Parts: sequence; structure tokens; C-alpha cells
Amino acid sequence: EIHNLGHVTGIDKTEQQSDWSLPELSESQLQYAAIDPLVTIRKASELLPQIPRAVYDLWRDAIPILAKSTLSGQSFNWGGHAELLNSWEKKKHNLLHALDTHMPNLNPNSGQQIGEWLKDNLDATVLDNWPKTDTGRLSTNASTLTLFGNLPAIAPLLQYKKVQKLINTYGKGDNKHKHILTSNLHPQYQIGRTRTGRLACSNPNTQQVPSSSDFRSLFIAPPGMTLVSADFSQIELRVAALLSGDLNMIDSYAAGIDLHAKTAASVGGIAISEVTPAQRQAAKPVNFGVLYGQQPPSLVQTAKTSYGVDMTEDEARMALLHFGKAYPQLNRWQRDMREQARETGKVSSKSGLVRDFHVQGGGYINGEAVNMPVQATAAEVLLASLKRITKPLYGTVHDEITTCVPLDETEEASNELKTAMVEGFMQIFPNGEKLLKGLVEVKTGSNWAQVH
Repeated sequence: EIHNLGHVTGIDKTEQQSDWSLPELSESQLQYAAIDPLVTIRKASELLPQIPRAVYDLWRDAIPILAKSTLSGQSFNWGGHAELLNSWEKKKHNLLHALDTHMPNLNPNSGQQIGEWLKDNLDATVLDNWPKTDTGRLSTNASTLTLFGNLPAIAPLLQYKKVQKLINTYGKGDNKHKHILTSNLHPQYQIGRTRTGRLACSNPNTQQVPSSSDFRSLFIAPPGMTLVSADFSQIELRVAALLSGDLNMIDSYAAGIDLHAKTAASVGGIAISEVTPAQRQAAKPVNFGVLYGQQPPSLVQTAKTSYGVDMTEDEARMALLHFGKAYPQLNRWQRDMREQARETGKVSSKSGLVRDFHVQGGGYINGEAVNMPVQATAAEVLLASLKRITKPLYGTVHDEITTCVPLDETEEASNELKTAMVEGFMQIFPNGEKLLKGLVEVKTGSNWAQVH
């Protein structure tokens, strides 16, 4: 019986791989078949009381369509993938040759050797500003190298690091996930595995792939089919606007004003009509950095590595100051969240998912206190949308949902996606009518690069 299982956290899965086609099952097979569902029930009885009903309903309702997505899989251009992998290997070979000339006798895969080379070859001023690991060594990961990628001494090493990752993760790594029968990728989605409630994905993780069109174009629609993809425009900013009740943000969205341009205008002290594309791009890391609770040093790094924007710490500090003045209610709400996290150790999403810093670890409490409620609520909007979709799901990436349908169903699928996502948003935010303008953008195409 269930109460006799004790505090079982897992059982031996050996019998899962045994031969279940035998005319007569073994005693160990019968025991496994009996205890496996009982353990699930036991764990459910322990865990369900910890999950708010609204959150559980969202998770439960999304499971069927995610399961169907895993079963059908994603069509993939393996011939194009082999050609791309070959081009990466050639590039790696050329870079190794260049590195051998530039950095003789150095193993580019050794962080220790790279660190020693940096100490011997870089100016003291650069070394003083170089990020360090917890052990005091110079950091040599790709993100750090990107910050100094403009230095001639660093550029070839950075290129090598990037190509090596492409080969290992998206070249040889993806080859392991080609299904023997379907030749598709069959990524598996996990619900409730992250602290923010975001969907997790593995085997392979197609939620995180290179943004380059040469790779994304490998994800294709089968013959006679097309991809229809819809994404929430600036969903986390919209969620932050509603959670904080910031009228400046809400009214901007209601009027159809681009928030990146508005922030750029606030930072630059100019009219929105005068904002240049470069200024708008520079406002993106500020907008999203604020949502992650970033301080000037981390904002400088994110601006460079994720958006290609060069920014000094003083510029980052002033940008954050102007942001706070432009959106005072959001600024006040974030202060309240930080104070709540310090006093109670908890913050939560709109539907009640709790981030408990006492139980789950402190982490970066100031940042997570303001980001978790936003990111988790945005995830709930997406989950609420998924249950409304009837078309075959091709995949989902945080704020994006993609279906794969026959060519003659393109318009129907586009309308269904947009309706489902608007209704999902309204389920979480019944008072969110003002933020519906431009909420969902739909694209169609024969591959993922065309719809992303």
C-alpha cells in the first residue's frame, strides 16, 4: 500500500528496459509495474499541496499538447546540417592555425593556459578590469572574451571558442538526437522544473539554439506543410507594467508606442520621433536589464554580449536612473519586491507560484526578487495559451509558439494562434485590455529562420 512506501524519492528503473513482450512476466517485472504508479501517487500527495491550484491547472492543461509535440517531433534538414558542421570544422581548423601563430604552444581549450597567456600579454589596465572567477583566476569563457573582443589579441581566441561550442553542442550534439525511425528531432518538455515556472526542454534543448539564420533554417516544414509562428511582443515588459500598475508603461502600450523607443527618448532627453535605430537598440538592454534587477556593471556586460551595445558604467548608471524616472511605479514596485524578499524570503507570480529563498537557496535575491514574478507570470501566459491550440504544435520557445500545418490551413492556423495567445494573456490578466495592441505577431514560412 502507499503508506508502506515510506519517503521513496525514486525506484530502480532497471526493469523498464527488460523484455515486456514475454508470455509470462517475471516477479521483478510485476513488482516494478505495481510500485511505479504507487510511487507517483505518493509523490503527488506530498507535492500537490505545495502547488497553488491555479498553477497546477496551467501545468496540467499544457501537458497534452506538449506531449503531442514531442511525439510528432521537428523536421530537420540533416543534409544541410552536415554541410554546416563541415563548414564549422573547416573554420575551426583555420582558427587553430591562426592561434598557433598568434599564441604558440597554447591549448585554446585550457582555461589555465589562456589565463597565463593573458597575464603575460595584456596591458595592466586591461587586466585590472578583467572579470575573475570565484577562485581569483581570470575568467576565460566566451561571455568574458566577448567583452574584450575588440582587442586584436582576443578576437581569434573568441572566434575559436564560439565555433568550438557550435560544433560540440549543435553539430555533434544534435546528431545524437536524430530519431532512428522518423529522422526528426523529438525534444522533451518539462513542466515545473524551473524556479520561474518556465518550460524546460532537453534531448535536445531546441529552446536555446544559435540565432543565425543558417542554423535556424535547418528546422523545416515537411513537404506540403508550412510553419506558422506567433510570439508575444515584449511580453515581460507588458507583464511588468501590469504587475506594477505603472501607468506610463500601460498608457504607452495602449497608444501603440514602442517602449524601446520611449526608453531611448527618456534616456536621451529627446522626442520619440528623434530616436535613431542605434538609440533604440541601446535601450533594449536597459529595459530588460531593469527587469533582471541588473546594476551598472552587469548591465554593461549584458549590453555588450547580448545586444552588441558598448556602454560605460557611468552611461549604464545614468540610463538606469532615467528609466526609474520614466516609470516611477515600476521602480517603486521593484523596491517593494526586494523588501518583501528580504523580510519574508518569498516572492510569487500572478497565479501564485512561490520563489522561496529559504528553501530553494538565496541566489541573487535582489535580482530574482524583481525578475521572478515577471518571468514566471509571462510563463503562465504562455501555458494558458497552449491549452487553447488545436493545430499540431511544432515547438515553443518562452514567448513564441510555432505550429506546422498544411499550406491551405495557413490563415486558419494564424488566426487560431493569435486568438489563443490573446485569450491566454487575458486569462492571467483579466484587466489587461489596454495592453492588447500589438501583443501578438504572426509569421509564416517554410523554415524556422523565416518565422523567427
